[in-house]
Amino acid sequence: MVCLITITSPEGLAVEFSVVNSIAISQSIKLLSDTAKVTLPRNISTAVDGKNQNLSRKNILDFIAVGHSIKIELGYDDDLEVEFEGYIKRISADIPLLIECQDEMYKLTKTNFKKSFKDVRLTELIEFIAPAYELEVIDDLRLGKFIIASASAYEVLEALRKDYLMHAYFVGQKLVIGFPISIIPSKAHQYNMNRNVRDAKSLEYLKADDVVLEIKAISNNRNGSKTIVTVGDSGGSSRTLNYANKTESELKRLAENNLNSLKFDGYQGSFSAFGIPRTKAGDAIEITDPAYPEGDRSGKYLVEAVDIQFNTTSGFKRVVKPSLSI
Repeated sequence: MVCLITITSPEGLAVEFSVVNSIAISQSIKLLSDTAKVTLPRNISTAVDGKNQNLSRKNILDFIAVGHSIKIELGYDDDLEVEFEGYIKRISADIPLLIECQDEMYKLTKTNFKKSFKDVRLTELIEFIAPAYELEVIDDLRLGKFIIASASAYEVLEALRKDYLMHAYFVGQKLVIGFPISIIPSKAHQYNMNRNVRDAKSLEYLKADDVVLEIKAISNNRNGSKTIVTVGDSGGSSRTLNYANKTESELKRLAENNLNSLKFDGYQGSFSAFGIPRTKAGDAIEITDPAYPEGDRSGKYLVEAVDIQFNTTSGFKRVVKPSLSI
């Protein structure tokens, strides 16, 4: 197991660490930010601007600060690959030192907008709040009237996540937003239950018929009326979605998209695997189980979330959560 942590100040001063107590990285297409936590040991040998210096007798806080950029590379032997890039969000005052980080969304938390749209589409709204980024708007919804009353771009995206279940996340410097069911993974990874899955105790295979779920979509219209569409099965769990000024057909499509992302034949839960393959949230995985030679439980899934752990206890591993079948 090898790692390399590079922290760079706005002035370009770089500090590198190749020894840590632990690293924990969390990714999810259902959350706006990837996050990371790096715990550093008491005695730190590092490099500053390429010059080997021992910082064990110096205050590390003289070299790193909130807002500095951070890159985390992990791997085996000399095969390092970037697993996280972002910014330092918080530094604890305790020993060992804990550094909490957030991906590119950190910059969007530092913005502020005020605007009232009479009738806006999703693409126009995202172009307004995140003009510096390449965009990929998968589902270009017509949002209708939309008011930003002194909010950051991050807060606007969070409102879209809560009210519309639209999920936004960064791929490098590209901001992607859409329904999970519409996401097309760019990479696929293979997992065999007998070969490269460490622990599948939290993974369960369910049939769509076993999932009893009802989705109710409500549109609050300009004239004060409400349009309501219900899809799925009554008698189980239910979820209510609230929108503004949607037609009945638009409501039905929104409700069915969300139902299909939660109700399908396939695995639900999570499993732990090794550090390689380098599966990330938003990728695809193909799961095979030799215990079912006819391929009854083989399937391809969108990855909803990945937790990456790097420490002396667990080694280098990923906890992978598949979502809808694709």
